[in-house]
Amino acid sequence: MSVAESISAAMDAIATKKERLQKVYSELESHTSALVNFKIQWKELQDHFDNLEELMKKRSEELGIKVKETKATKPKAVVPGSSPASAKKTTEKTAEKAAEKKTDKEVKPRQEFRTLCEKMDAEGLLKFLVDNKKDVAALRSEAPGALKAALKPAELVLKVLEGFHAEGKKSEKEFSLFMQRRRAGVLLLETLPAVVKAEDVPFEVKKLAKKMAVEWKANTKTGEGSYLEAHAFLQLLISYGIVSEYRGDHILEDFVVAIARRKQAPELCRNLGLADKMPDIVEKLISSGKQIEAVNFVHTFGLVEKFPPVPLLKTHLKDAKKVSQETAKNGKNSISAQNEGASKEIAAVKAVIKCIQEYKLESQMSTENLEKRVAQLEKSKTDRKRSADAVQSQTKRPRLNNSGGGAASTAERTPSAYASSFAADRSFLQNPYNLPIQGAYDRSSQGILGSAYGIGSRGESLLSRSHLFPSDNLHSSLYGAPSSYGSFSLGTGLPSANSSYPSAYLR
Repeated sequence: MSVAESISAAMDAIATKKERLQKVYSELESHTSALVNFKIQWKELQDHFDNLEELMKKRSEELGIKVKETKATKPKAVVPGSSPASAKKTTEKTAEKAAEKKTDKEVKPRQEFRTLCEKMDAEGLLKFLVDNKKDVAALRSEAPGALKAALKPAELVLKVLEGFHAEGKKSEKEFSLFMQRRRAGVLLLETLPAVVKAEDVPFEVKKLAKKMAVEWKANTKTGEGSYLEAHAFLQLLISYGIVSEYRGDHILEDFVVAIARRKQAPELCRNLGLADKMPDIVEKLISSGKQIEAVNFVHTFGLVEKFPPVPLLKTHLKDAKKVSQETAKNGKNSISAQNEGASKEIAAVKAVIKCIQEYKLESQMSTENLEKRVAQLEKSKTDRKRSADAVQSQTKRPRLNNSGGGAASTAERTPSAYASSFAADRSFLQNPYNLPIQGAYDRSSQGILGSAYGIGSRGESLLSRSHLFPSDNLHSSLYGAPSSYGSFSLGTGLPSANSSYPSAYLR
């Protein structure tokens, strides 16, 4: 009898042995009056044996897979009459396939990571992930192997996610730790489907996941800055196979718009069954000023004919110019406000350049003028800073006498210094992009901005205001910043202000 058959026979006998043990236990329990210290319950023993049985099944399956792989790698015997060259070729192909399988296997997790999962220690696991946040790339690759060591991976991940929406005021340090723990939870949530298929999640665990989803939905917002919460909610539905509970709910589309800047957003849409809703989602992205994200979705889902990318990118540029001007105006045209506005426009223009290059749109929209515009804006920032430094140094010069002449001369020099700064700013009003006129997707004031960008004319329709830049960030959507939440991050979004994670975390 082979080892595998022996294991199988032993496992088949488990039920009979458990029955006998229960009878003996019942007989023993009838004497409990004489056994004051008899405190063990049958359910405890039952759970213990169930865990052992589940562990044995898992080890048996792993052993069976290894046996099959070993057989597959054995070279086939040379058939009489066949050439040695063909036999060698067959052997090489088999070896290549075996090497590919070996490469595809998950990375062996470090012992502490695996042990915490084996013990189902949710709190210890969270602490381990947070403590090792700088090694996020390795953690992501080790996570599948570590979770497989847990007896109940789906249940363990749910325990890790408890307190994801914990309320109450937090100090800056407490909030930073809170966000790190959140990202660690999302990492495991993203990893779970590679360990347990959604349809294989136990009924009781799935029931708990549904309850958690209801609570999360009530606490999750759809505006700017809520992308981590929105992503966690959508991933919870996918990982635990409860998407059907929210089929037809428009909240899914709103959450997708909230996380659209993340590179894996289109894949999440597929897993949520929202492919047929893509035209509506793209419209929402456009109307909310997320043209770069819209272009990404358009190319991913083959909607280029319905939503031509170039008009969207041109609208993005015009909206960026408007935001830049508004930023300077709101700051009373101070040098810092003008530089802030220029930085926002630079980020937007660079995002458009990368988008053109990624989707091979150079034949429809040249990047040359855009690169010149970036250089022009960078130069204007430098000139303004130099002028401000010159004024400051003149102000700090000591007086030559007590007549006050030094102060007067400074006052006389100040206007000319600022005048040179404002003269540099007038370059903003020139035509920086030399782009052709277009009317599709126009949603901002072309009458005001058309001459600056060479796009549109005073007679064309107004463009609706786009909210290109979150208040806490100057980067532009997918391209101006890291495409993740920071460290935990699920490959691949913009990091929070308190995040200390590297951008590799969430891909």
